[in-house]
Amino acid sequence: MLFKSLTLLTAATSAIAAPAQDKNAPDGSEFILRLHPGSGSMGMKALQLRNNKVVFGLESNNTTVPPLQVTYQGDQLAVNSSSTSPGEITIASNGQLVITEASTSTFNSTYGWTIEGGGSFVRQVYYKGSQEFYSCTSEDGAVIGGQEVYILGSGNYTCDEPFKFTIGATTLATTEKLPEHL
Repeated sequence: MLFKSLTLLTAATSAIAAPAQDKNAPDGSEFILRLHPGSGSMGMKALQLRNNKVVFGLESNNTTVPPLQVTYQGDQLAVNSSSTSPGEITIASNGQLVITEASTSTFNSTYGWTIEGGGSFVRQVYYKGSQEFYSCTSEDGAVIGGQEVYILGSGNYTCDEPFKFTIGATTLATTEKLPEHL
């Protein structure tokens, strides 16, 4: 009898103490986007900007280029990195993630972003239900580094040897506590 009471008390306490799990990120939440090559947070790399393209792996004078910071607003990812003018992450016709000027149209390729997984260290980023992204070395950026990021929409890659991954989002408050290698 004592065992049953203790079990019920433990279960009730756990249910009350458990953090609330929100499905989607609330509007106005700020994140740093990171490529996520597998399970867990090991191997995550911050996404960055080169001109108007989303990339990763950039370095300048042996220091890493600042990460891509975004604000989640109603199915859009608004860029708020200090190194670029304001804009939104858009999917180009070839699937490449690029930055364009802010738009008020709801029928363009800036809408359709979702950030899910509240209560966890890394949230998952989706575009119109897909979380399959990949990168290719660009002809233009091969000398200065950085892999350009694409979404796998049609099942066809734009390069012969794509690097496949998902995109995770960490909040700015969480990111401040991350070790340097993440």
